[in-house]
Amino acid sequence: MRHLVTCFFMSTSSDGLVAVQYHYNIQLINMELQRIAYCSLIIILGCREALAQKPALDTGLIYRWPSVEERPILSSDGNYAGYVVTDRNYPNRKVDYFLKGTYSSWEKQLPGVEKVEFTADGHRALYEKDETLHIVALGTDGDEVVPGVSSYHLFRMGSEEYLLYYSKSARRLTIRVGGRQDDYNEVDAWLLSVDGKMLAKKVIHGKEHQTLSLVNVQSREEHIIWEGGPTAEWILDDSGRQLAFSTRDESGTNHIWYYKAGLDKPVEIGNEQSKGIDAGLSVGKLLNFSKDGRMLFFNLTKALPKPDPKMVAVDIWSYRDVQWQSLQLEDAVQRREESYLSFVRLDQGIEITRLQQEGEKPSGKAEGPFVLFKKTRADDFMTETHWSTESQYQFELVDARTGKRSEIDGYNVFRLSPCGRFLELSDRKTGDNYTYELSTGMIRPLTVNLPISKVSSNDDGNSIGRRFVFPLGWFPDDRAVLVQEYYDLWELDPLGKRAPINLTHFVGAKTKTTFFPAIGYPVGQLVREDTMILCAFNHQNKDNGFYRIVLHKEQVPEKLSMGPYAYYAQLSGLGKVVVKASRAPIFLVNRESISESPNYFMTRDFKNFTPVSDVYPEKKYNWTRSKLINFTTTDGRDDQGILYMPEDFDPTRKYPVIFHYYERLSDYLHAYHNTANLGAGGGLSDLDVAWFTSHGYLVFTPDFYYILGKTGECVLQTVEGAIRLLKTFPYVDTKHMGLQGHSFGGWETFYLVTHTQAFAAAQSSAGVTDFISNMSSETPMGPSITANADYQQYGQHRMGTMLWERPDNYIRNSPIFFAEKVTTPLLIVANKRDGRVPFTQGLELFTALRRLGKKAWMLQYDKGSHGEDGREAMDGLVRLTQFFDHYLKGAPAPKWMVEGIPATMKQVDDGLGLEPADVEPGPGLLTPEAQKAVNALKTRKPITVTFN
Repeated sequence: MRHLVTCFFMSTSSDGLVAVQYHYNIQLINMELQRIAYCSLIIILGCREALAQKPALDTGLIYRWPSVEERPILSSDGNYAGYVVTDRNYPNRKVDYFLKGTYSSWEKQLPGVEKVEFTADGHRALYEKDETLHIVALGTDGDEVVPGVSSYHLFRMGSEEYLLYYSKSARRLTIRVGGRQDDYNEVDAWLLSVDGKMLAKKVIHGKEHQTLSLVNVQSREEHIIWEGGPTAEWILDDSGRQLAFSTRDESGTNHIWYYKAGLDKPVEIGNEQSKGIDAGLSVGKLLNFSKDGRMLFFNLTKALPKPDPKMVAVDIWSYRDVQWQSLQLEDAVQRREESYLSFVRLDQGIEITRLQQEGEKPSGKAEGPFVLFKKTRADDFMTETHWSTESQYQFELVDARTGKRSEIDGYNVFRLSPCGRFLELSDRKTGDNYTYELSTGMIRPLTVNLPISKVSSNDDGNSIGRRFVFPLGWFPDDRAVLVQEYYDLWELDPLGKRAPINLTHFVGAKTKTTFFPAIGYPVGQLVREDTMILCAFNHQNKDNGFYRIVLHKEQVPEKLSMGPYAYYAQLSGLGKVVVKASRAPIFLVNRESISESPNYFMTRDFKNFTPVSDVYPEKKYNWTRSKLINFTTTDGRDDQGILYMPEDFDPTRKYPVIFHYYERLSDYLHAYHNTANLGAGGGLSDLDVAWFTSHGYLVFTPDFYYILGKTGECVLQTVEGAIRLLKTFPYVDTKHMGLQGHSFGGWETFYLVTHTQAFAAAQSSAGVTDFISNMSSETPMGPSITANADYQQYGQHRMGTMLWERPDNYIRNSPIFFAEKVTTPLLIVANKRDGRVPFTQGLELFTALRRLGKKAWMLQYDKGSHGEDGREAMDGLVRLTQFFDHYLKGAPAPKWMVEGIPATMKQVDDGLGLEPADVEPGPGLLTPEAQKAVNALKTRKPITVTFN
């Protein structure tokens, strides 16, 4: 029978006695095991924390842990803010929306609400809950309730704001403005033009009869444009003056109909017999009108052949296949037709033109008159561009008006400039930016001559050796481009006539500070004298804050504030973009630190910050603090890492330390660690730093720097250099050190345990163990993203050559070939549903360690994939804690580590109960003869393999 064991201990604090609970679901076999587990949990989890001023975290807290979510809102005048607070209580997540006055004490809590919208005048807030529309008068207790509302929409027309809401059950659409209210009954669907002037509505009278009409929102004048059979898709142009819809006749033929203001009735503009449609093609999905309203875009479709069940089912793999057969088969299951982008020129007669040809894919939304296609036969999932002729790709720009096609080869294409004069290009090899002038077809260098350096080899994948530059936005009339490089911002002339302007005056490069616009400035909305607020992140001390520049003024950026916080550091993945009130110089910023969870603050000057939200659950518990550590790797490189410590850190004690890593993590020095972020972190997908420091561990996260072909060697040199420094700290117990990594960090763990004996325990999740087998492995999603030659050669593993050029590098960096050297107890996680790293990668090393008689365990979660979520993540967190507690703290081992759990007991006995203190995981299964052979490996001479 299953028992829920709840362990209590009492600790004295300044507020008196504090009771803390620890919850573990334990399968107890008998009353004696129940007594042992109960007492062991008290000893392990209680004794240390009983001395602390604050209790340690417990598993019961994690699902109830509140946090402020993204997507805050600020009223147009800045007087009110809104945000969401939620927990992770799967599946009963608690959600509350808070509306607060930024200059007053007014506050309103909305339980169960996740989305709120302010009116443009900043006087009201609207939200829908349980088929009811609520209209809140901000700053008051007033709350108008409109029942039966399934959706609503706010829009502006001139100086007035309109409210539209729809009741699906009553089939009623209502539009309100000022004191006027217009109701439209028997409405089954509706569309609204971008300017809000025209409303299209559909009324379904029965299975075979529908009415479509256009309504002038201001005058309420209504014009019926269709009465007939059922319609399928329908679209309205931006002005509301043109409408297109499709119908299907009894034979299954699709027809496209078109209406514009002034016509008495719609006209048919497309079917299978229309001019311009090739044999075998039929009219498919309607897409959109062009921006100028002169073109209508839609798809032509071709049905794919259906399998014959009488034929033998066989997959034929060919060396000429552009894609793996598995990807082709998956695609064939999901897709039963081919689609080709086509259009009708509405102002020059009705003739269908097919734009998309075989081997082309639309790149972005077609809005005309220029349409961009990517030409390749390979699927975008594949990364074989370095060697496969069929994986090569080009972009082709098509002028829909003339049919002229212009090839753009060797570049990636970002987007069209706001005025439609230029395309933004990026050189695939160097990363430099170029502009493509549509009127002339000329390609001009944009960033080639900028005095900036290449990205160092510690960065991911194909960015190795590339210049880090990308365009952020355009100045009015496409006059200039705002460009971001790693440190500074530039204004560049797309025609190349004016000299580049460094808007931050090289302060970024000089101080190792990255500047980035703090606010999501609309593309094309920058003006010549704009004052721009910048976020700044210093890569030396990791401080984050704000600067101000005035465009085109000869003055260095003005520092507003910098400190040990995380506000927003786009390149480091920290924080969130700043929100600005649309009609006032008032801003809402997100701020967090190592000791304070993310909350929102209001500011006018980015120097003084007034709290808006106030959610700090960590203040009740023994939390974590961080320290930037500078050390030297064993190959002489200066490096950095973060040492995380408990909040109640005592320098006179000895602490076990867990190494956690990925590539570079030192930028997160001041970032908040949300405990058991079930999914993206926590459990076994990532190390829950706050959890382990709260329970008396140190956690160290070193930065790794890599050399092509020597990736693993660089990892080892970094870790050994860090250990050398940590041994000088009297409070670090270097005899009890652990390793933990996920994905690429999982491979790093595997490499370390096969090349050093410095660690007492290690855990690896979803890591690669064999570079050679991984090159041709599959996952449930098809070939692994890490399972093709390009990734091994050019991606994170950074081999730099083909396997057959340097097989020694592939072998040297594959942990499977060094399994006999493992002395560290190893916990592996490999899930069968992992779509990135094949399950067999973890299985390879586990079976090797089992054959060698090493202590190894492997967890496979049926609902897990490349990580775990919810209950699986919680289970992983508990098992990881038990694993490290046993090997790094000397705590009793759990049953699953000592006895294992037979398959017949899966989901019957979780094995979390603790064994007696003197019971250890036993030896492997080796016979004396097999053990003798394994022992002989320790003294064997190095093996030399020669490749001819």
